[in-house]
Amino acid sequence: MHWHSSVSTQYLSDLRDEYARALLTRFRKRLSVFVYPLARILAHKCRNPNTVTLTGLAIAMITPLAAWIYPTLLPLLIALSAYMDALDGAIARLTGRVTRFGAVLDSFCDRVEELCYLISLALLGLNALLIIVAIATSYLISYLRALGELRGVKMEGVGLFERGERITVLLIIAALVAFVHTSRTLFIATLILAAMIALNVVTIAQRISHIHKSLQLMERATLSTAREPSSSSRTQV
Repeated sequence: MHWHSSVSTQYLSDLRDEYARALLTRFRKRLSVFVYPLARILAHKCRNPNTVTLTGLAIAMITPLAAWIYPTLLPLLIALSAYMDALDGAIARLTGRVTRFGAVLDSFCDRVEELCYLISLALLGLNALLIIVAIATSYLISYLRALGELRGVKMEGVGLFERGERITVLLIIAALVAFVHTSRTLFIATLILAAMIALNVVTIAQRISHIHKSLQLMERATLSTAREPSSSSRTQV
């Protein structure tokens, strides 16, 4: 009876995760409508998608300065930098220029850009401790993906709160604080940031669980293969 209950719980958990992934996939497909039209135009002119990646990085590195000098410019810069990040991948796929180095550069720039966005929010007055925790949990999500993929585990789409969702939330916070900078909006922005951290923690747990299950399946498959006698070792009568 206990075994049946645990199987049912696991089934419901997997079903919930699959439903969440389906919703996020649908959301990302809708966003791609705003990316691919321009990507098709630039695909004929931009020979190297890495140029777009580095442009997005350069824009992101300006965001702390904008938060300090001209805060109302910050949401626009975050949106433009994030758009460049989506655009480079679309151009690479359309032109067939997807490379391993391009993937490494894109991942590296993603981490630096997210760091710049969060530093900008700290400069706007958000709680420094929460910013540090947000940086740490966001980086752990990306680190777990790297660890999983290094061991042959498919990590794409695993977890409720990936980078796209995090950047959307940071953009909302930046717009809220930059345009209406009052103690009330700062409090609301802090609550949103705390909610983002909580979702980051959930995503970390989901990815650890996914890696654990996948590695267990791999180990069982390896043991099963090792135990099967090879055709050459069978004695023929």
